[in-house]
Amino acid sequence: MPLSASTRERRSPQPATDVFKERLLTGWNGARWLRLVFALVFLAAGLKDHEPMAYIAAVFFGVQAVFNVGCCGIGACAPARSSTKADPGNITYERLD
Repeated sequence: MPLSASTRERRSPQPATDVFKERLLTGWNGARWLRLVFALVFLAAGLKDHEPMAYIAAVFFGVQAVFNVGCCGIGACAPARSSTKADPGNITYERLD
């Protein structure tokens, strides 16, 4: 039985190559650049001294930089951004002696 047009549209998600390309090329902030620099420094140290731990650190930071993930995953540790500022209302202070 052929699928209807609406069923075909629901079953065809965005291609993985487009998702990868978007994640790789967008969102380069300071932390991501810093991870890339760390990866390159550790890679250079590994190549210079033939140190396996430097290679592991280079891969660790390189994967984080390329895929824009941290230790907790994709934005899991980042606080939620709110477009409205919370009104603190009336704040009362007590003097402690």
